Amino acid sequence: MQNRCGVWSYLPYSPLQAQLVQVAKWSPSRGLTLKFHPMLYPDKFHQFSQRPLLVVAAEEFQPHVLVKKVPSEAGWESNRVPNEAGGTNFTMNGPMVTLLQTLAHSLNFS
Repeated sequence: MQNRCGVWSYLPYSPLQAQLVQVAKWSPSRGLTLKFHPMLYPDKFHQFSQRPLLVVAAEEFQPHVLVKKVPSEAGWESNRVPNEAGGTNFTMNGPMVTLLQTLAHSLNFS
């Protein structure tokens, strides 16, 4: 019986297709040996080349989301949603807005 094992990582959104990659192996005689990649667990979600469709919806429900009207000449705000008619702009705040912004940043969507 041989005592050895392999370390594998699943890359669901790799450039070509989803794949299972061996990143290291271990044996009593050689210890842990890294394969081609310097990291045991590479960044799997850096780029969604075959990205799934992610639909997100939110409704105004205080205190989770607060939508306020702001005049169009007011200063720039990061949560501003411009009105296409050019009149009033809206700003959104609250924990759900923060959650959606965190998801957008982490998963690279807008």
